[in-house]
Amino acid sequence: MNSIVPVFLQAKLKLPGFVAPYVLAGLGLYFYSLEYTNEETEEHVDETGAKFGYNAGLGLEISFLGFMGAYADGTYHWADTAPATINSLTFQAGVYVGF
Repeated sequence: MNSIVPVFLQAKLKLPGFVAPYVLAGLGLYFYSLEYTNEETEEHVDETGAKFGYNAGLGLEISFLGFMGAYADGTYHWADTAPATINSLTFQAGVYVGF
């Protein structure tokens, strides 16, 4: 079974306002486990490791009462993990309360 576990840091640049778009960018460490058959040798390969990669995204935040709000964003992740490349798109949404 193939799996990827990302561990990443992101910077967020947000415009001011009640409805605020923002941009995300960051670096990450992507732990992977790959199982595949080499087409040239017909050999079964089971490979695990970790590679550095990048991420970038866009989002929108809506503030309520100045200390609560909701957000939604999408982030694209990529890392070169020869023989395969990690290309994934993640989406998240939520509600927050600040103190």
